[in-house]
Amino acid sequence: GLADDVSGLESGGAREPLALIILRPLNRKVVPQADMLCEMFSFSRAEAEVAVALTGGASAEDVARGRGVSLMTVRSQIRSILGKSEA
Repeated sequence: GLADDVSGLESGGAREPLALIILRPLNRKVVPQADMLCEMFSFSRAEAEVAVALTGGASAEDVARGRGVSLMTVRSQIRSILGKSEA
């Protein structure tokens, strides 16, 4: 889709490859917002919170302990996250 925006296409030019470079400090973790995950993937609020915790480096056991639920519940939520995100 981005390649369609290349200005050369308007004048009949050939499509050129594009690249996107993002620079950010390596010591700063970027964690997605739960609301964004709910909107993008139709996650439940609980699924989004589990996904955020996992991207922050928590284990499934850590998430279960922190949320006060069983490990089986978190594993079920992870399966749902993977399915909904087609991962």
